[in-house]
Amino acid sequence: MWMLMHSFVFGQQRDEARPAGKKINYYETENYKRFSPKLSLGVGVGFSNMFGDFSNSVAAPVVRLGFGCRLTTNFVIETEMYFGQLSSYENPISWSSTKFSETSNFESIDILAKITLGNYLQYPHGVFLKLLSGIYLGTGVGVVNNNITSFSGRFVKDQLNIMLDDGMFTKRSVITPFIPLNIGLRIPLKKFLGSVRTQFMINYQMNYTLSDYVDGYSFAGNTSNTRNQFKDCYTVLTFGLSFHISNN
Repeated sequence: MWMLMHSFVFGQQRDEARPAGKKINYYETENYKRFSPKLSLGVGVGFSNMFGDFSNSVAAPVVRLGFGCRLTTNFVIETEMYFGQLSSYENPISWSSTKFSETSNFESIDILAKITLGNYLQYPHGVFLKLLSGIYLGTGVGVVNNNITSFSGRFVKDQLNIMLDDGMFTKRSVITPFIPLNIGLRIPLKKFLGSVRTQFMINYQMNYTLSDYVDGYSFAGNTSNTRNQFKDCYTVLTFGLSFHISNN
């Protein structure tokens, strides 16, 4: 009897405290904060694009694995691992007699802080706003290990080819830190799978590295190639699923 009276009185007080006509945001309720999953696993596949010494990028396959921990309703710390390839090329120009190209295998690990727009769209209505509430932004720090599997190209002058073969302009492997800039979209699959624990993910990430040898080449001393003003950068776009695995 006491429990019934307690629920009625304090429940009525909470209703009176809430402005009339204002809907309850489930993501702010104690039930969500207490029982919603805090740990998640993600897997995805996609492709990479290299932006280094050469003007043309070739889309190459990539696999993404992620492990996330939700610290607040819309703030997540996530560790990601990527395994894939990078590839780019340069068509023959004035200072080369053949097309320069490179292909490499890479693996990377990073840690990012991500925040979703759901933090600002408290009561989304309609499909468009609900999709917007699933958009997230993130940044952090990472390390990439890249190993060149093949590269080719010949300079016009033979003495430059000797320097290329001796490694003055090339490196077969490099390990370097990078700064990731991340944007993505999470779409709940409750209507399709009947589970709130599974989400479809579109994840796009640009990694600005601290090395000019990620693509295997560095022609910074060659004024004919203005692309060497910056360090190497590559992007990854993946599509996959995220699974919530823990409630506490």
